[in-house]
Amino acid sequence: MKQPVMQHTPAGFPGVDLHTHILPQMDDGSASVQESLRMLQQLQQQGVGALALSSHYYPYREQLTTYIQRRQAAWQKLRTALYAGAPRLALSAEVFFCDTLLAQDDVSDICTTGADGQLYLLTELPEGRPVSDNTLHKLLQFMDEQGIIPVLAHLERYPDLFHNAGKLKQLTQAGIRVQLSTTAIPATFWESRRIKRYISQGLIHGLGSDAHNMGVRAPRYAAGYEQLCQMLGQAQAEDLNRQAWQMISGRWLQPADKLTCATP
Repeated sequence: MKQPVMQHTPAGFPGVDLHTHILPQMDDGSASVQESLRMLQQLQQQGVGALALSSHYYPYREQLTTYIQRRQAAWQKLRTALYAGAPRLALSAEVFFCDTLLAQDDVSDICTTGADGQLYLLTELPEGRPVSDNTLHKLLQFMDEQGIIPVLAHLERYPDLFHNAGKLKQLTQAGIRVQLSTTAIPATFWESRRIKRYISQGLIHGLGSDAHNMGVRAPRYAAGYEQLCQMLGQAQAEDLNRQAWQMISGRWLQPADKLTCATP
């Protein structure tokens, strides 16, 4: 059944979700095709018109070719069950950044393709410890060698980056992009001010629900986005979605009905 595109979010440019775990039986996300479809419908009801299917990839656990084969099989299962009018979908991956990844010759197959043909890679940094200058140096080196642009997943999980505007600015000026989770909004008063300032300064470039299932980590996009509209104004919030759109709109997985609101 076709779902309305902007049912619960302010009308305008459709929501773009850079970070989901909707592909079935790939990781700790969706456990079945049926759950994947419910997640897609839930996001669409919350105003999401386009999203990335970004299952976890841990280079130190699995060969890249094996992961790509598993991901393609999962996509074929979902594709055959996909309903008409589903959101536009882009294959992606949430890649754990480690030395094993640095040894890969070519990671283009797990990147999204931007509107201009540029490759983007949703990248997860180690959590629970400060992000070292050495890690950031390796990330920049990886970007240059591979010709890709890393998109840092869930900024709010790296406190030393989230609270260091100077370091974040250095990374974004070097070309790195940053994703914030919709579940981090609404935030505390001071965090809300920080998020508003970062978006206004161009230090955050897209949103992600990080949806994993229909239970405790169900899709939660609309509440955060509506709060963002209140914080920034709808025009600036929509501009954030336009930036995210540019990072995944170069190669869609399936034909889609024309969105009910304007696209770039």
